[in-house]
Amino acid sequence: MNHGNVCKDIDVKKIITSNPIEHMMELQRLLQERLGKGHDNSDSFELIATKLIYWRHCIHTECDELLEWFDTPEPDHQELEMEIVDIMHFVFNMAIATGISSANINSAVKPYLARHDEYALAAKIGYTEKLICTLSNAITEYINLFPWKSWKTYDPEAIPELNDVITRYAQIVIALFEIAAFYGMTLERIVSVYCAKNAENHRRQDDGY
Repeated sequence: MNHGNVCKDIDVKKIITSNPIEHMMELQRLLQERLGKGHDNSDSFELIATKLIYWRHCIHTECDELLEWFDTPEPDHQELEMEIVDIMHFVFNMAIATGISSANINSAVKPYLARHDEYALAAKIGYTEKLICTLSNAITEYINLFPWKSWKTYDPEAIPELNDVITRYAQIVIALFEIAAFYGMTLERIVSVYCAKNAENHRRQDDGY
């Protein structure tokens, strides 16, 4: 956990959008393209699986930091929010690596999004550790759709069903949004903090980060 994190000084402006998932995923796609990590249609399923495993590692690292901030005597709420949107960046990177569209994901999670703010207003919908385990399990089920086991022989003709990919990925997004709801983040707040951190990530690239 970085106690010198400048994230607490980032100015978060109010952002309102009718399509939060599509808005944030498009911003993340543009950032990844700037970093040279956009989606490549020539990627094999094995390479996609390798990328997904890498992003899972990044997500788990951020989840560990989130728990550390949460366990401090007087946690900085904005630091907690920044950790959540950092996880969101990596979750969206998994969609980019897979090549699934934001429109498909938005459609799949729409029923949950319609209720999200109710959960956020309740603030306490479960324990952080339990919610993070749910997120981790959803990621594992998603990765299992792809041939990631080097010791196993896969049918080269086997292609993950698009509906299965979208459904499994939607469960990851919902699990993450439930963590955000636990910390009282409404959809509007999620988008606002996400956009602020996305702009900060671009600024860091401008400064040679």
